[in-house]
Amino acid sequence: METFFLFASELLPVVFLVVILGIILLKQFLSAIQIVNQAEQVAIERFGKLHRILKPGLHLIVPFIDYKAKTFNMREKLLIIPEQPVISRDNAPVSVDAIAYYQIIEVSKAGYVVDNLVQALENLVMTNVRTVVGSMDLDSLLSERESINFRLLMNLNEATTPWGIRMMRVEIKDIILPTNLIQSMSTQLTSERDRRSAVLIAEGKKSAVILEAEGMGQAAIIQAEAEQKSILLKAEAEASAAKLISAALENGKIESLQYSIAKQYIVALQELSKSENSKVIMIPLDTTKFLGSIKAIDELMKDKKEETVMPS
Repeated sequence: METFFLFASELLPVVFLVVILGIILLKQFLSAIQIVNQAEQVAIERFGKLHRILKPGLHLIVPFIDYKAKTFNMREKLLIIPEQPVISRDNAPVSVDAIAYYQIIEVSKAGYVVDNLVQALENLVMTNVRTVVGSMDLDSLLSERESINFRLLMNLNEATTPWGIRMMRVEIKDIILPTNLIQSMSTQLTSERDRRSAVLIAEGKKSAVILEAEGMGQAAIIQAEAEQKSILLKAEAEASAAKLISAALENGKIESLQYSIAKQYIVALQELSKSENSKVIMIPLDTTKFLGSIKAIDELMKDKKEETVMPS
């Protein structure tokens, strides 16, 4: 009995060691079965060196030689950039914060090229925000938000490509201005609106004057054309009257000539009486002499007619 207990006491450490070795072997064999979840990738190292990348699904690795080094989440991740003080190109102090979305596209680079990936990305985004915002005027900074986001995205993708990272989106959240600067901008905006209003009023008055001048010019043209037509009609009437008088004289009708001369005589007297500067109206001929002259012309025309009728 004593021999049995002695043998058991000697065998106990060996059994304990075998059990421990069995547990280790079982753990290693179980670890050889790798199940990778969706949207994840696993880096497998062999003797301290990257051996392969396991994608989602069931995989087997060599026990005691291969082991799982790192697990990478392949989903897009959010990076929040805290508020940063920036001086714009025209020396305006502003505060800017942003958000960025990034995704791991190459596990071999993201896990072994850069250390502390999240902190490196955060500092990189902060630096680029200061650079891009500081290179712009305040007016452009407030009105060209999409252009700023695009420039940030291009710059960050260029810098993170060697890290196996792709920046999906970069957005400027808020651009915060000091109170005194906001008041100055409000005053400037009010002045600009007043100036635009004054310019519109002046342009309206200018247009009205131009339209009035064009209207007066058009009216003067129409009036001149009317006067010209009146003069032409009057001249045509006088020419027609002269032709009729000539025809009447040829036929021996002196009455038409008498009527024409009397009419012109009366019109001349009316024009003299309308003159504002005339105090005394001088009548060059009395009525008797006037009629006598007409009678003389009548006799002359009769003689002319008789000479024409007598044979030579």
